[in-house]
Amino acid sequence: SFSGPESLITLTGSISPTDSNITANGEIELSSLLPYLPSFDDLRGRAKINLSLLGARGARTLKGSAHLDNGEFSIASVNASGESIQARLEITDQSIDVKKLSGVLNRGQFNVEGTVYPLELARSNLTIQARRVELEPFTNTFLVASAELLLSGKALEQGPGAVLSGDVSVESGEFQKRLNLQEIVSSI
Repeated sequence: SFSGPESLITLTGSISPTDSNITANGEIELSSLLPYLPSFDDLRGRAKINLSLLGARGARTLKGSAHLDNGEFSIASVNASGESIQARLEITDQSIDVKKLSGVLNRGQFNVEGTVYPLELARSNLTIQARRVELEPFTNTFLVASAELLLSGKALEQGPGAVLSGDVSVESGEFQKRLNLQEIVSSI
């Protein structure tokens, strides 16, 4: 077993050159991952995981799940923060099935559902919804936006890949810039 502050993962089973039967079960405090995620300024919550690696050499399969209740994060470099994050993921050696990923993102609501194939994005189908999310894309720029997006596989001219499509609505915005009227008038 691996343990740390408020985290415990227990490994059971066996592995040999010809066969494997390993299971990892437990809970991990997300803040313990901060040293491996340098972009994150804060990360909180407890994730429950259950993963199994089964089968003969050359035909091993990964299967499991991950659950998160009341997760939080902040990334100051991109003005992003999230709270009340709930996640239910089903994991295989080929895909991550997002049964539920929802919460508050920059004071707005978000919800993600679908399946992602990390090694074959063209097979992915993921729905992303956001309502009244506050964004600061540029200095002195503030937006409140909502979105209905779809990440789906399509054959592209460059080869197979995934495309993000949908609608983004800017519900309100503000841009501030100091103007020197005397300079503007004199240049006319």
